[in-house]
Amino acid sequence: MKHERRIFNDSNKTVAVLSTITMTKSKTSDAAHSIIHSTFVPTVDRCGDISLLISNIRRAIEEIEKEMNVSAFFVRVHLSDVATQADCVKRAFADKNLALSIVGQSPMPLCKVQAIAMFESDIEISSVDANTILVDNGIDKCYWTYNYVDANVNVDSYSQTHRQLERYEKMLADNGMNIADNCVRTWFFVRDIDCNYNGVVVGRRENFLQNGLTPDTHYIASTGIEGKYEDHKVLSILDAYAVKNIPTDKIQILYAAENMNKTIEYGVTFERGVCVHHSGYKQIYISGTASIDTKGDVLHIGDIKGQVRRMTENVNALLVEAGCKWDDIAQATVYLRDIADYEVAYNELSKIMPDGQFIIVQAPVCRPTWLIEMEAIAVANENEDENEKS
Repeated sequence: MKHERRIFNDSNKTVAVLSTITMTKSKTSDAAHSIIHSTFVPTVDRCGDISLLISNIRRAIEEIEKEMNVSAFFVRVHLSDVATQADCVKRAFADKNLALSIVGQSPMPLCKVQAIAMFESDIEISSVDANTILVDNGIDKCYWTYNYVDANVNVDSYSQTHRQLERYEKMLADNGMNIADNCVRTWFFVRDIDCNYNGVVVGRRENFLQNGLTPDTHYIASTGIEGKYEDHKVLSILDAYAVKNIPTDKIQILYAAENMNKTIEYGVTFERGVCVHHSGYKQIYISGTASIDTKGDVLHIGDIKGQVRRMTENVNALLVEAGCKWDDIAQATVYLRDIADYEVAYNELSKIMPDGQFIIVQAPVCRPTWLIEMEAIAVANENEDENEKS
C-alpha cells in the first residue's frame, strides 16, 4: 500500500494522508481498480471559521476524486461541538451522493474538525434510504448506513438501541439481507458512555440473540465509544456496513486469542475483527481495541505509554491473523479519554505508523480505566506477490 502526505493549497491548509492500493478486481480482468482511504486535518487556523474548514475538506475530497479517477462514498466528520456545527457539514455536502457520518468527538490536536474518507474507482452509488447508500463495484454490493438514530428520543439508551437495530434489520430485509449473514461492521457512538453504554450493550445483545447470533455462531466487528449526536436527547448513533451475497466462507472472524479473550466472557457481543475476502483482495476491519489481556483485564492502568504498547500489540496480532502488517492499514482512528495524553499517544503511535495514516479524537472508552482505544481498516491483495501495483 502506498501512503502519501498531501497539503491542499487553500487559505486554511488541509493535510491529507492518502493510503492507496491498486489491484485487479478479478482473475478474469486486467483492469486496474483503486481503493483509497484518507484522513483530513486542518493545519492553519484550526479553530477558525467552521464553514471554511469544512469547505476546504470538501474541496480536497473533490481534488482527489478528479486526480485519481475515484469516487468518495463514505465520509466521517469529527466535530468539536456537534450541536452547533452539524448543520454546516450537512450544507457543505448536501449535493454529494455519499454516506456522511457526523459525530461529536473533539479532534486532536485541538481543532474544530477532522475527517476520514473512503474512495473507490469504477463504482455506482445509489440511495437506499435516507441514511443508507449502496456502493456497487460490479462484483460486490456494499451497503453503508450512517447516523441511524431513534426518532423517539424520550427513552433510554437501551430502547434507542433496540429501535435503531430494528430499523436496520428492516432495511436489510427489504434488500434481501439480514444481520447475521450480511452485516460486517457496526459503530455505536454513545453520549455519556459511562452512564449509557450498558443500555447499548444489553439492547444489542438481545437483538443479536433474536437474529440467531450467539456465542456458538459469531458476532460482528464493532466499536462502542463516546460520541455525540447534534440532538442532546439522542443517546446512541448507529453506523454500519453490510455486503450482499457474500459467501460465508469469505468472512474470516479474527480473534487474536493469544492476546485477548472473547468479548462474550464479559457480556459484550462483538468480534475483535473481521477479514472480508473479496475477489482479488481483502479488507480487514479491526474493532475498537484497547489495552487488554487474555482474561479481559485492563493492563497498565494509569500508564498511557504502557496502554499504547499493549493496544498496538493486540492490533498487530489481529493483523497477523489476517495475513497483514502495519503498512496495510489504510486508516485508523484513535480514541483518547484524556486530552493531556495526546502528545505521548501521538509520539508512540507515530513510531508504528510513521506515514501518519491515523487521526486522534477525544472519546472516552467504555471502561474508565482504559485511557486509549483504536480501530482500523486494512486493505491488501489476497496474495501480495501477485498483482501488486501499489
